[in-house]
Amino acid sequence: MNLTCPIYQTNFLTDAKQILNKGTYRAIKFIVKQIQDERIMLESYIKNNETLKINISREDILRWYPDEHAHRELKAAAEWLNNTDVKYETPTGWVMAKLVGEVSYDINTGMTIYITPGVLPLYYVVNKHFTMLDFAVTMSIQDKATQFFYDKCCKWRSAGIFSYTPLELAEAINVSPITNLLKTRYILSADREMKKLFQEGLIDFISTLMNSVPARVEVENSTSSSSGFRIVCQGLKKIIRSKPT
Repeated sequence: MNLTCPIYQTNFLTDAKQILNKGTYRAIKFIVKQIQDERIMLESYIKNNETLKINISREDILRWYPDEHAHRELKAAAEWLNNTDVKYETPTGWVMAKLVGEVSYDINTGMTIYITPGVLPLYYVVNKHFTMLDFAVTMSIQDKATQFFYDKCCKWRSAGIFSYTPLELAEAINVSPITNLLKTRYILSADREMKKLFQEGLIDFISTLMNSVPARVEVENSTSSSSGFRIVCQGLKKIIRSKPT
């Protein structure tokens, strides 16, 4: 895999159960990448239980948003991150927080983000609990269903296959669990765009997303049959990507 603009995204964010519009999705990836670029310093902030302040310059924003809509998409992403609750248990208690704290934007200077200590580990990539994405691809995806399947194909690319029952898929992308609607509006739509991305050389795997087959689903260490969607991802060629100018 040859990624010129990689994002090492924690699986917590990859598995977030919400399907977003195109602008919010790519703005979230943009913010996550800025945080990941600070990954060398994250460990010390986590160790010292300190709030992290991230400054994103106007120049960095304009590099990926050369139009007047940047502030709208970044605001929508900031609202989603600020409204997303994080709750987990610790060895001695519990933590409740938001994915980001205060966020501010100035058209002349850029964006400032504060991340509280309790959620920093969710951005800090360790061991194998992360998904490697290509930032350039996330910024080019047009369909919101493609966003979901691209993230999942990247997460499961080493296995080459993953499965969803209609109910599981509907819950994951927050839509009606009507099988025909899932296929026509989401699965087939994503399949077309991902094949287009492959043909254009933006991704280095091709996927088959439209198969509706009896899938094998693991449930609490036992295997049962359930009608569902089987998604197959195959890496067929090596792609060389170029950075934006």
